Amino acid sequence: MSISFDLPAAVEDQLRRELADLDVAAKEAALVELYRQGRIETPYSFRTAGSAG
Repeated sequence: MSISFDLPAAVEDQLRRELADLDVAAKEAALVELYRQGRIETPYSFRTAGSAG
């Protein structure tokens, strides 16, 4: 599943410079938030964070 959202160009540029992989960082952040809300369970959710799909 793909999800996209818009960031101001300056924010995206800064994050891409500071993070090794912005796409993986965004996916991990979404999984952490969903876990925090009790909408998903671990460990499967976090094990898939680095995968392409």
